[in-house]
Amino acid sequence: MDDTTTKRVDVDQNELRDVNPPEPREPIQQLPANRIEFVQARIFLFILLLILTLFFNGNPLIFSFITTVLILLSVSMFDPISNTILRYCERLIILPGRPLAHLWHSFFRNHFTSLGRWLKLHSRLVTEVVSIFAIAVLLAMTTLNPFVTRWSGNINDFFCLKTSLPWFTCNSGYGVSALHNGVRIGLIKDNTVPNTVPFDQSTLNHDEINIENLIFAENRQACIGQHITLVAATMLSRTVEDPLSGATLGLQNLQGYYLWQHSYNAMHPSTRLCLVIANLGTPDTANKGSSLVKGCPDCYSMPQVIYQIAQLAHSDPNVRGIVGFPYSEQAKEALDALKNYPSLANLSIISPSASSDNFSNTNNFYRIDAPDQSQGATMAHFFCSHLAPRQSSSASIAILIDNSDAFSGDLPLDFKNNLSCIDQEKIPPLINYTNGDSQSIQAAVDRALKQNRPNYIFFPGYDEDMDTVEAEIHRQNHSNTVTILGGDGLNNVDATTTHYAYSLVYAASFAQPLPLSDAIVRNFSERFSNPYFAKTSNGLWMPKDTLLAIDAAHAFTEALQNLQQGDFTQQDFNTALKSVYFTGESGEILFQGNRVNSGHISDRDQEIVYITCYDHSHTINLIGSYTAIIDTGSVQENRSAQDTNSCT
Repeated sequence: MDDTTTKRVDVDQNELRDVNPPEPREPIQQLPANRIEFVQARIFLFILLLILTLFFNGNPLIFSFITTVLILLSVSMFDPISNTILRYCERLIILPGRPLAHLWHSFFRNHFTSLGRWLKLHSRLVTEVVSIFAIAVLLAMTTLNPFVTRWSGNINDFFCLKTSLPWFTCNSGYGVSALHNGVRIGLIKDNTVPNTVPFDQSTLNHDEINIENLIFAENRQACIGQHITLVAATMLSRTVEDPLSGATLGLQNLQGYYLWQHSYNAMHPSTRLCLVIANLGTPDTANKGSSLVKGCPDCYSMPQVIYQIAQLAHSDPNVRGIVGFPYSEQAKEALDALKNYPSLANLSIISPSASSDNFSNTNNFYRIDAPDQSQGATMAHFFCSHLAPRQSSSASIAILIDNSDAFSGDLPLDFKNNLSCIDQEKIPPLINYTNGDSQSIQAAVDRALKQNRPNYIFFPGYDEDMDTVEAEIHRQNHSNTVTILGGDGLNNVDATTTHYAYSLVYAASFAQPLPLSDAIVRNFSERFSNPYFAKTSNGLWMPKDTLLAIDAAHAFTEALQNLQQGDFTQQDFNTALKSVYFTGESGEILFQGNRVNSGHISDRDQEIVYITCYDHSHTINLIGSYTAIIDTGSVQENRSAQDTNSCT
């Protein structure tokens, strides 16, 4: 190939280069200044709105408006709307944001050049990602709040209550909440938190306010320094359906706990006694088998209160035990609920009055009153020795039973099985009823009167249902021929009671009149007694639920004193409690927790069971007493202890 040809090829190639020159590398496109400011406006408006949510999260209307604007800013399909908003307020937003923008860009340019360049090029992406995150947070705070709260609460509970790992969001357990029916429940130690007390919101709450103020005053000194804390679980609320009985029992319990707290701390021990009040609401709200809870599951208080006690026990190492759960059914459900929380697994419980036979052999559980077996045997012995012989013909009896209640299911069987004076085959079948259900009680009494024609009706229920029983007996003109028998659930020392107006009522009890020379009785008389409490020549009839509560709290401090050291473990404390021995208001108390093969590790070794009678003038009389030996189930009459053999 000659030079001419070569030149021609070169020319052709040059011409080709001129015709199709390579595309130059396109430089990074810079946004116009007004566009940059427009993006900045969107960012600063977004930040401003987030700040506003913090100030107005309590106002639903403004909060919803801000949430809507944030959604418009973050979703592309709403750009025409959000851009229109920005055009009208662009300058207003950009001007105060310019110093911040300058600081932003200079900071990233000088220190994080590559990151700053990336953020500048992807500002829209960053805005949308943060917007989505913010919207998720806003939804969690509003629409999804119940779900998120439950989910996060479950996680928090797992670490706080199910593990021993350190966790910084564990709650103290203190606080008051309202059930679905308005009944207030919860845990309190003082009145420093507004609107938490009293639990009773009725006009009858003056007694609750009085006793709580006394406990709070005691706690101000007792709950600091070296001390133990006991949780007092009882009932303080009232409802239209139950305006008196539940709250009356709860107040009597609380009076007993305070009386011993004050008496013990007055001795200036090295380790003081602090009380925390746990309100279960009413007998119905603390019973999952009640008609109230069956119709309103959210009205069940036990899970929430046990949960708060578990929180308290986890956060406060001074919590050493629980005193309370006065009814057998409450104690049963509480023991089931306690199993769910490791922080409660080693806490001992002492109930003043849970008497079901099922609790005689329960680890770390004790009770002050005797088991139903002892009550039933005592009442049967008294019936066969003193009542049946008075009949001109053979005595006949009808026995009622409520199998849904731990106390009212045990007691009638224990009574029936110990009736030695009546052939078991001649005892009519037990008649079912439901505590608190007036219609079922009326029907049961009606059936007993018409089918069995008894001289006696054994009613294993509670004081609040006595009006229904007596009214039905009176309606059928049997008040002078039918006598009522029962357990300690019928005990009432208020001389003005409207119960027991027609028929004579014999009942078991764990209290007798006590002399005013007793320091605690005198303290009770000065602070709580009223002129309507029954009095005899032997002293004052204190409510048996107050007496038993005093001894329940006393048992804990007796174990504390037996340790004789300030530094002890919960296991040390539980071991000391197993064999506690002292003389209380209800007599000598010796726990049998170390007798593992006795079948009665939760019981006292023996107890005095008193027989009381309510006559036609509404007067309570002490008829006799029996010593019940718990291990053997035997009872022995103490003839010298009775005031009278008759009740008219």
